[in-house]
Amino acid sequence: MSEFIYFYHTNDLHSHFSHWPKIQMFLYERQLLHNEAAEDCFTLDIGDFIDRSHPFTDATAGKGNSQLLLETNYDFITIGNNEGITLSKEELEQLYPKDMTVLVANLEAKQGEAPTWLHTSAIRVTKKGTKIGFIGVTAPYPLFYEVLGWKISDPLEALSNEMKKLRKEVDIIVVLSHLGIHQDEVIAERFPAVDIIFGAHTHHILHYGKEVGNSLLAAGGKFGQYVGMVELEINDAKNIVNRNAVLYDTNELDTIEDGPSLEEKLVEEGKRLLSKPVLETSEWRNLSKKGMKDFYPLFGDALMEYCNADCAMFPTGIFLQKFPETVATKWDFHQMLPHPINACKITLSQQSFLELYHQANANEFEMVEVKGLGFRGKLLGKMIFRHVEVKNDCIYLQGKVVEKHDTIELATLDMFTFGYFFPQLATAKIEYFLPLFLRDIFRYYLQGKFEQE
Repeated sequence: MSEFIYFYHTNDLHSHFSHWPKIQMFLYERQLLHNEAAEDCFTLDIGDFIDRSHPFTDATAGKGNSQLLLETNYDFITIGNNEGITLSKEELEQLYPKDMTVLVANLEAKQGEAPTWLHTSAIRVTKKGTKIGFIGVTAPYPLFYEVLGWKISDPLEALSNEMKKLRKEVDIIVVLSHLGIHQDEVIAERFPAVDIIFGAHTHHILHYGKEVGNSLLAAGGKFGQYVGMVELEINDAKNIVNRNAVLYDTNELDTIEDGPSLEEKLVEEGKRLLSKPVLETSEWRNLSKKGMKDFYPLFGDALMEYCNADCAMFPTGIFLQKFPETVATKWDFHQMLPHPINACKITLSQQSFLELYHQANANEFEMVEVKGLGFRGKLLGKMIFRHVEVKNDCIYLQGKVVEKHDTIELATLDMFTFGYFFPQLATAKIEYFLPLFLRDIFRYYLQGKFEQE
């Protein structure tokens, strides 16, 4: 007699909680339904469940998010880059409770013991004796993970090692992959023993799954648009005889909320937690009454000081609102600079800097609409340079001419090093500074400049 096994999956919620109550209720109902029918079901999240651009997530360092997963009886999750590299090592170690099982085969601590929740793989046995191996892998950002104190390895090598351990022990192999659809297709082609690949990272939507080789790929977009389900039919020989994938549009799930929504409640809770005043001197109050343009030089100075650089470059589009004309709180800094973006220092030759400078000052940059890369605004805006000028292709740092063979250390945003805006920076010497975000850098600088009376 056939056995049916069910997998429910979410991915890339990015702290968009508007659909979460419906997702949670749907999962509760399905878990109860399968339990009453004596069927096995597994609930999985494929990473980037958190996003620190949301005030609740930022105020709780992601713990509020992980509590939602725990309450919804998730069996296994993996991490995305929003969990892995937007939290300090200590914050990530404390992100999940001990009784959660987080699968990341290609992550380990550089020093000391790994947190108790971190596992490379896991095996579960169904009521009818089918053995399922679960493996998790996440996108490697070695320069970022190394700075934070983690060792991140090649996900396909890590997957291969886990496959060798599990292949003879299990009947079915499931991969939780926060690598993106192209890498998922590579996994399917390279590892024919993998039965299901639950995907994420590239926010792809596979309404009925995608067959690649012997593997079924499944993924549900982003922001809680969909919750997915995969059904397996297993025969007595423990072979898969049928498999189906489907996505449920959360807009079509039953609405269960009355009064303020969960999203509204969590924003208010985040605001409450972030509302302690951090700047309230009379000197600060006088400055806060000025326009946003008056803060650009201060932000440039903050970047330069933090990165110990010669000059700074940043776009005006990062500032989403100005300070209130009274005291300033962490909430105000979060609302001004919600982006999970870090600072970096780039060492450039004179010629490379000139090329970057002219490209950055092109008018079309101001109207570029940016999606992703950690940017949470809309338009990039005008590029601001601080403490550097160019006249007739002669570079002046704080009024002094840069000699032909001198290098220039530029403090800027890490998003400019990913190849989208300035491809030439891919070969430059880059030093990344983590875990502070732009808002933290700016806040600490202003607190130092306008000390409490």
